[in-house]
Amino acid sequence: RPPVRARRAPAAPCVASGGTGFARGGRLDRAERDCLQKARCALLELFCHEKHLSDGCGILLANVLRSNANLRTVHLERNQFGDPAARAFAAALLENGTLGELFLEGNPIGLQGMRSLGAALALNRTLTVVSLGGNDVGDETARLVGAALPRNITLRRVSITDAKMGPEGASALAAGLERNSTITRLDLERNQIGDAGVCALARAFQRNSALPLSWLSLNENGLTNEAARGLAAWLAVNKTLASLDLSGNRIDDAGVGSLAGALGSNGKASVTIRGNPTSQAGSGLRSRYGKRFL
Repeated sequence: RPPVRARRAPAAPCVASGGTGFARGGRLDRAERDCLQKARCALLELFCHEKHLSDGCGILLANVLRSNANLRTVHLERNQFGDPAARAFAAALLENGTLGELFLEGNPIGLQGMRSLGAALALNRTLTVVSLGGNDVGDETARLVGAALPRNITLRRVSITDAKMGPEGASALAAGLERNSTITRLDLERNQIGDAGVCALARAFQRNSALPLSWLSLNENGLTNEAARGLAAWLAVNKTLASLDLSGNRIDDAGVGSLAGALGSNGKASVTIRGNPTSQAGSGLRSRYGKRFL
C-alpha cells in the first residue's frame, strides 16, 4: 500500500502528525485531528489515498478544509467516501480560499454527491486541478463538470477516468468546454465515450479558439476511424495541443492517414496511437513524423 505523506511549509508551527503513519487503520487519531484542525497548521500537501477512509473521516477532513489556509494539494483517491463525504467536501470548497488540487477519484460517490461537487466547482475560485473519476456515474459527473466550466475561471486540469462515461456525458462536457478559456489538460481515458462523444468534443474544441488545451487523453474509449477523422479536422487548425493519447482504441490505417494529414498542418502536436490495429503500412506512415507520432 502506498505510504501516506505530508509535506510541510518552512518553519511549520504544527509539528504533530504526518509521515508514513498518517491515518493508520482507516482513521485519524487524536494527534492527527488536532494537527489538521489547528488554524495555523502548515501542511501544504496531504496524501491520504488507499486508506479505506469512511464518510465520517471524510467529513472530518472536509471540516478541516473549511478553515485551513495552507493546504494546497489533497490526495484522497480510492477510499470509501460516498455522498455524505462528497457533500461535505463540496461545502468546504465554497469556504476554503487556498486549496489548489483535489483528487477524489476511485471513491464510491453517487449522484447526489456529484451534484454537490459540481455546484461547488461552478463557484470555487482556487482549484486548478480536480480529479473525479473511478465511479459509476460518469455521464452525470461529466454533465455537472461541463455545467460548471463556463463559470469556473481557475481550473486548468480536469480528470474523469474509469467512470463509464458514454457519448451523452462527453457531449455535455463538450458543451461546457466550448465556453471555457482555462482548461489546459483533460484526462478522459478508460471510459466508453465512443466516436460520437469524441466528435462532439472535437467540434467544441474547434469552435472555441480561446481554449488553451495542451494535453488530451482518450485512450481505451472504443474509438474508430470516425473519431480519428473528427480529431484530425480539429488538429489541422489547432495551435495549442502538445499531446493527444489515442492508444488502446480501434483505429486502423485509414484513421492513421487522417491524423497524419493533420500533423502535416499542425507543427506542434504529438499523437500516441499504440495498441491500435494498424498494419505495417500504417506504421510506415507514422514513422515519417518520428516522435510526434508514436
